[in-house]
Amino acid sequence: PNGQYVGLNGSCKQCYFGCSSCMLNPRTYNVDCLDCGFGTYLGYATTSMVIQTCLPCNISNCYACVPTANGQTQCTLCLYGFSIQAGQCVGCPSNCQFCQSSALCLQCQQGYVAFNGGCLSCPDGCSSCQTNLTCTGCYSSYYLAASGQCTPCTALSVSCTSCLSSTQC
Repeated sequence: PNGQYVGLNGSCKQCYFGCSSCMLNPRTYNVDCLDCGFGTYLGYATTSMVIQTCLPCNISNCYACVPTANGQTQCTLCLYGFSIQAGQCVGCPSNCQFCQSSALCLQCQQGYVAFNGGCLSCPDGCSSCQTNLTCTGCYSSYYLAASGQCTPCTALSVSCTSCLSSTQC
């Protein structure tokens, strides 16, 4: 199974930290890692012998990395809400889901709209908006009025908590 290898006695043994697959090297009898999990990369460690193992990325907010020629690591995939800049992970603008850089949001979180590289809040009750003034979708306890605004269902009736339009509660 994944994360295990067949030992000298034929029994299954657990791979080292971070290894998602490994095998017993028949020449050296060392356990070599073949594939690493997220947050680690395939490298070499020296104990009594050199072994192929998974080493931690050690880059803040990094999901996957690779070694560089100078012995450092470079991030190839950052966590949600971060983007890669020069091999490091930098934070996206506030309320941004995906960004190209710390100053350029590509997709805002629900309830926000992209504007000048950042994210502006949609009007009250909007789940999505075209601008920070015009709604294109409303949360369940609101309906989209002809004005492009989300109006609370309670405007129809105090007991109305879910509505489809200004006439349907």
